[in-house]
Amino acid sequence: MPIIFSGDGGTLSEAASGSHHIKQFTGSTTYTPTTGTKYITVHVIAGGGGGASGNELSGEQNMDERGFGGAGGGGYCIGNYNITGSFSGAITVGGGGAGGQASAHQFRAGGNGGNSRFQPSGSYNGSGQITANGGGGAPASTGRGSGGGAVGGVVFKGEDGEATTGAGGEHQPMTAGDGGTSGHSDNTYGKGANGNFTPSAINGQNGQAGFVYIMEYLG
Repeated sequence: MPIIFSGDGGTLSEAASGSHHIKQFTGSTTYTPTTGTKYITVHVIAGGGGGASGNELSGEQNMDERGFGGAGGGGYCIGNYNITGSFSGAITVGGGGAGGQASAHQFRAGGNGGNSRFQPSGSYNGSGQITANGGGGAPASTGRGSGGGAVGGVVFKGEDGEATTGAGGEHQPMTAGDGGTSGHSDNTYGKGANGNFTPSAINGQNGQAGFVYIMEYLG
């Protein structure tokens, strides 16, 4: 039984009966379909959030366990398009959020991941613009960053980062939180940064950049 693209009127089975290509994008650009392409599915992953920085502890405190929460993963969405004439798409790939900059006297939050987007233009029926939102940076505390959402097409929220566990301080045990995966459940693209675990002034880790890939079905 054919799978029908919602609101499009075309069928994936028709497209799959011919050859197909996969195009991958790690940077912003303009997409032009391969000659003969009838249908495409566009997969958009946003950047993950950055981790918070540590600060310098002194005296007896330099033996304390100090952990930070993880950042949120980027959102993910899928768009379907029937190409009926001249067609192109503007691709934006969001970068990973920057880690907080080290300071000897205060914690600094990580930056949010960048949004990724596909903006179609030309002659087509389908999803329209789709946008995956970047994951939230880890706050300057033991809290965690929120996973990014998405708008348009089929949407999947990124995973929230993990909060810290344990009391910490005064030689009490503590565990830093891991960063959340993207809505694509991918540890390579769109993952939020893991939380630092240190009594020293070091930068937070950067989040993983987003990714866009397009599956072309040729008639």
